[in-house]
Amino acid sequence: MAHLSPLRALRRTPSILTRVRAAASVERSVLFFAEDSSDWLHIGPLANHLEEIGYLVLRLTADPKDPVISNHDGLFVGRTVAAATLFLRLPPCVLVTTMTDLDTYHLKRSVNDVHYVYIFHSLLSTHRAYRQNAFTAYDSIFCASPNHLIELQTVAKLRPSRAQMLYSTGYCRLDTLLAETKDTVNVNRDLPRVLIAPTWGPSSLLEFDLDKIIHDLLTHNIEVVLRFHPMSVRHNASLTHDYQSRFGNNPNFSLDNSFESSKSLIESDIVLSDWSGAAHEFSLAFLRPTVFIDTPPKAHNDVYHLLGLDCYEDAVRENLGALITLDQIETVPNVVTTLFNDQIKWQPRLLSLRNSIVFNPGNAIATAATQLQNIISQHSTR
Repeated sequence: MAHLSPLRALRRTPSILTRVRAAASVERSVLFFAEDSSDWLHIGPLANHLEEIGYLVLRLTADPKDPVISNHDGLFVGRTVAAATLFLRLPPCVLVTTMTDLDTYHLKRSVNDVHYVYIFHSLLSTHRAYRQNAFTAYDSIFCASPNHLIELQTVAKLRPSRAQMLYSTGYCRLDTLLAETKDTVNVNRDLPRVLIAPTWGPSSLLEFDLDKIIHDLLTHNIEVVLRFHPMSVRHNASLTHDYQSRFGNNPNFSLDNSFESSKSLIESDIVLSDWSGAAHEFSLAFLRPTVFIDTPPKAHNDVYHLLGLDCYEDAVRENLGALITLDQIETVPNVVTTLFNDQIKWQPRLLSLRNSIVFNPGNAIATAATQLQNIISQHSTR
């Protein structure tokens, strides 16, 4: 039998859109979309859960190196133009994502009847840490906390846009971390292990005293694990190499480049951060304190104050551990040591806080699955 030429074989390979249409035509089906592989930390467990109960789940990704392509038959949507074209032509379906700013940049709403569901990837306030219209293009939003619900309800009254359904869901990422705590083995250490997790952008510790903080901690024989935000690395490819060159000779220093892993969170005693949402996840999941450095607020719009609402992160940071101003940087090693020695005292405080500031702790994925099943069912009958 003659072999097909490469060109003829290519022509016989179904296009991405054809495969999406085929999946969307199945009655109990749903699409999930990730901008990069780290998004699956937030939406992956929900996708897996739906598969386990019999739904057809098609995973789409804008990351050509995303492991979901080989591990879950995910589809790479292509570069900017190809992805934009695909999004405009998506067939009628329900699509779940944790990508903000739909319809603002190159990824637009489809011309067809697509129901877009947003899942939060952070507990930070919606009205300051994001752009002004970050959430306006979604049909349903699964709120992680009462703060999210109140903020989005207030925005809807002041700046009405499309009709949206707001759900009291919970924080799926927290569920995953809570499940992982069951397998955590407590390690008795004389000195703490500190995970430094800066946010990205102008509020990041990278723009302030990160080098001094690392140096001072290492000088006090405190182990330091440095984990950058994926966006910081995306915008500065040499970042990890630079810090490995500066501190890599110290045996107490290491870099964590595994954005899809929770290992460094689980194995750390203290997290040190600025405005990063990962620090909140750490304290609320593992009931261990965080040290926050009070850099300028993480604000991605200049109209947040018009809502007249306090920001969750302003109110809660001191309750998660300690808040240190920029002129008190030299106190970081002592504060870290004190919190480490008082860890047991922090556990009941953080447990009480967890139960009050997020919806359905430990049951968010199951709640989201039920809510999503109802959306899929209603959408399929339209």
